[in-house]
Amino acid sequence: GVRGVYYPVGIGPKGVETTWDSAAVDHLAEHYDGDGLFFGQKSNAAYAVVNMSMRWFATYDIEYARTVYPFVNAVAQFWEDYLTWEAAGERFISTSDAIHEGSGSETNPILSLGLIRCVMRTVVDMSRELGVDEERQAGWQKILDNVSEYPVYERNGKRIFRLTEEGVDWWDDNTLAIQHIYPAGEIGPADDPELLQISRNTIEETDRWNDANGMNSYYPAAVRVGYDPEVILAKLREHCQSRLHPNGFTIDNPHGIETCSTVPNTINEMLCLSQGGIIRLFFNWLRDRNASFSTLRAHGAFLVSSSLEYGDIGHVRIVSERGRTCRIMNPWPNEPAVLRRSDGAAEKLSGKFFEVPTRPGESFALERSGQ
Repeated sequence: GVRGVYYPVGIGPKGVETTWDSAAVDHLAEHYDGDGLFFGQKSNAAYAVVNMSMRWFATYDIEYARTVYPFVNAVAQFWEDYLTWEAAGERFISTSDAIHEGSGSETNPILSLGLIRCVMRTVVDMSRELGVDEERQAGWQKILDNVSEYPVYERNGKRIFRLTEEGVDWWDDNTLAIQHIYPAGEIGPADDPELLQISRNTIEETDRWNDANGMNSYYPAAVRVGYDPEVILAKLREHCQSRLHPNGFTIDNPHGIETCSTVPNTINEMLCLSQGGIIRLFFNWLRDRNASFSTLRAHGAFLVSSSLEYGDIGHVRIVSERGRTCRIMNPWPNEPAVLRRSDGAAEKLSGKFFEVPTRPGESFALERSGQ
């Protein structure tokens, strides 16, 4: 009675299902559902949306959206039917859903709560841009607005995220407690300060700077919630720089390609963060360490270039691929700036955030006004 797609834990090249008909392995038999190894998790298909979501919001490539929309739509359908509406709490809950592989029949695993938000945010936006399924957008938005809050509890004197609302509270050897932050992308600098403090507390409590297949989530998550950049860079050097093959693979890691992204993703996020649709330059970078970057891709299909010298942001140049409104945090807090467009037009901007209408292919620069 549930529409959509529901995926097992294994996937191979070209979508080969790698767990089919392996139930003969006695110690895994209880974790099968039909012919697939699910380990009780309902979130695997939603996790597959993450890369599609990232690419969509960073490019607004309509042809790409047309290609992946049927899958994103099918994942949204699953959650439309599977979630339970709790009238008393006016919220949607996920039941019989394991946070960890085989951890049990649990309620509101924190990873599912983050991925549900990611799926609904993505399907609503794709639907609007493609001009399809308009009649379903309100239902998706209702789920996005009313899915259960992330469970929180106290551990070792700190308020941190709990892995489930009902079920296992903690796990010592993985990064499940922070994956709703990244890669699901559902917590960032614009969120409530208390939520960000809970996030930083959780980073400290998990202490998974060295994790075979979770490092690629852990470091960018720390960046997004404003964790100490000096610590992030020191840990990156300690656990990654000395442990990588030339191609980016982690030495002695049996899990695959996921850790190849750890170093570039972390550094890119520190230099140019656009989670939530607002570009923040050098948001979580050491201000006394000079740095520059060129054409990093940001939310909204913008290519961003900038530099930091002796604590000051110098040039800022942005290319708009799709002609969307560019939302950027003022690189010079409490100071006005001048916007110079590629056609020669100039205007003065002020405030904490700038909203710059653009045209497809247009570039513009931001600079201090000098006043």
